[in-house]
Amino acid sequence: MDTVETHPFRKRVWLVAAAATIMLLAITCSIYLLQPYFRAHYVFGQLGGLHVGQSGFIDAQRVARRIGAVPSEPCSSTDCYWRVWVDNSRLPEQWRGIGANLGVGFQVSNSVVTEKGFTLQIGARGDGPFVQVHEQGLMRGMPAKPVYVETQSSAQLPHYHAFVSLMPDAPVNVREQYFAANLDCFWKYRGCQDAQELLQVIEWK
Repeated sequence: MDTVETHPFRKRVWLVAAAATIMLLAITCSIYLLQPYFRAHYVFGQLGGLHVGQSGFIDAQRVARRIGAVPSEPCSSTDCYWRVWVDNSRLPEQWRGIGANLGVGFQVSNSVVTEKGFTLQIGARGDGPFVQVHEQGLMRGMPAKPVYVETQSSAQLPHYHAFVSLMPDAPVNVREQYFAANLDCFWKYRGCQDAQELLQVIEWK
């Protein structure tokens, strides 16, 4: 009698254990696939804490330490440039496709942040379509207007390269739009295929 009663119980235990194992594997796989996205999102978010013309050398150093950005050599409050890259090349190519990479950089001159920007590119090895956005102080030779956008096409792609320069008088809402990059390319199946997917606000010509 006892044997007959314990058999269904053991079966239920086995089913629960199997379901828990499958769930654990699914969670582990999801974390693995999302890790590059979380890293890119964190780095990108930290860049938003720096304000051109307002943040100082110490502020830039703090952000650099948090995201692991590498400084130029020599680096001082008079002149220093930090850069860091994030990619998803470690994910299986069957999932990521050609992949994605994000480069973030910021410049300090005379103790003040004078430039910050990013390059978001399709292709984990840095060889595909991209958008590049820089916010900077007004420099000689730069167009004297709040936003300057230049787009390029290739023989294969109508949306290939885009370059954006934001000047100090660009409205806050405009800056936010141009710093609203699509980082989903880091985790979604087969990634992104066209530079138009990287930054929706750009009007391609």
